[in-house]
Amino acid sequence: MKTHKDVMMIYPRKSLINNGFEWLKEEGRKAGLEVSTELDDTVGLDISGGVSLTVSGVSRPLPDIVVMRCYDASLSAAFESLGVRVVNTTVSMMQAYNKGLTHVALASASIPMPETLWSVAPDYEAARSRFGARFVVKSPVGSKGEKVWLVSSQRDYDAVVPLCEGGVVAQRYVEEAAGSDMRLWVIGGRVAASVRRIGCGDFRSNYSLGGRIEPCTPTDRQVSLATRAAKVLGLEFAGVDIMESAAGPLVCEVNGNAGFRSVSALGTANIPACLFDYLAQLP
Repeated sequence: MKTHKDVMMIYPRKSLINNGFEWLKEEGRKAGLEVSTELDDTVGLDISGGVSLTVSGVSRPLPDIVVMRCYDASLSAAFESLGVRVVNTTVSMMQAYNKGLTHVALASASIPMPETLWSVAPDYEAARSRFGARFVVKSPVGSKGEKVWLVSSQRDYDAVVPLCEGGVVAQRYVEEAAGSDMRLWVIGGRVAASVRRIGCGDFRSNYSLGGRIEPCTPTDRQVSLATRAAKVLGLEFAGVDIMESAAGPLVCEVNGNAGFRSVSALGTANIPACLFDYLAQLP
């Protein structure tokens, strides 16, 4: 009788560098899990008189749990159809993947966020009259601070709109945040770690763009917002970004595929250990 759970973590090929796969496997073993890390372009299904899993063309038993470290709705849904527990679920990952859908879900739950417009291409003058001379434009699809711009003219706007995918998200620029926010990692409905991120000469605070980080302790209000945002989107593992505005904390973005290089660099929390402890307790 099997005494452990098999967990497959699926990554995109671009994540081959600096992802600490051996560290993940070791932390998994400590939690009583057998963890494997696979690339999404090597994972397939043999659909010949049944359905079976293949990895690099070799048949493998289905894992008990799949952790999606990439946005691949088809692969995720296929595992779910085979009865495999997928973290995060296909639906929750797709809501987090598209910033427009994220903000619709947050607004529907009355979670405070920057004022937002989402459409095929919001009219520049309409956005300007709503948000002021400077406002933020985002591609609904994008991560790590990529495809996010601060525009201050029709010319700026016209230059970035064609670079967006899935429409255009326009938002009020929260100038008082001064390029700083807080990233909170939520695992199983609880905040496992947090860092303050500060942009270096950039209105974006992303660590991947050279922003600096420092330890921080979130307020009860920030913890509540982060856990609510993750719950509304159905995310069991999430990175929630919160900025401070004159009106109070606002949920800026919710990441269903949150990296943890920043908190690992600080050494203040062990995200894999927290994640695997949570997975080990799943039925």
